[in-house]
Amino acid sequence: TALEAQVIFDWETPETSGTYQYFGSSLDGSQASAIANPNPTGVNTSSMVLEFTKPAGAEVWAGAFAAGDGPGEIDCTTGGQICVDVHMSNLGNLAVKLENATTGGANWITTQSNTVTGEWETLCFDLSVDGLEDDMTNAVGDIFTQLVLFADFGTPGGDDDQTYYFDNIVLIPGGVTTDCIFDWESPETTGTYQFWIKIC
Repeated sequence: TALEAQVIFDWETPETSGTYQYFGSSLDGSQASAIANPNPTGVNTSSMVLEFTKPAGAEVWAGAFAAGDGPGEIDCTTGGQICVDVHMSNLGNLAVKLENATTGGANWITTQSNTVTGEWETLCFDLSVDGLEDDMTNAVGDIFTQLVLFADFGTPGGDDDQTYYFDNIVLIPGGVTTDCIFDWESPETTGTYQFWIKIC
């Protein structure tokens, strides 16, 4: 069976609309909201996104976990990447943590820094990279059932609440080809299309 990318959450359908519950801040126990995309341009023109708040004075480890039924199985047995669209007003980072492995593996967490502000950017997390906590091994070979998000992991909340937007959390298993076929930006990705007419 060919491996396929798995949409974990994109907040566009009931099946892909996870509820995230905050911890480590004054928002403990409350939930992040799915809202209309505040900037449907660039890499993310979808309708709905997750609005994520890091309150003033939040712990360095403040974040939110997928509540309710959670994300289901996140199959990392072949490796690959988890990619997330992020929209941030500051230069910082997003941390993704995978927990509750059904295969006996340790929890796994890593971070990626954003490089732009005020627009959408896709950050991808390599599952073969060693984690930052627990036994510091990678996530390859395990199946997880929880995905936790941390905005600006390792940095305490400042004097004011900080708002972020996340969307399109996708698992791309190892072996899945995501190569561009045509984008007309280079000789390798520039195709020629020919018109034809059928005369009956």
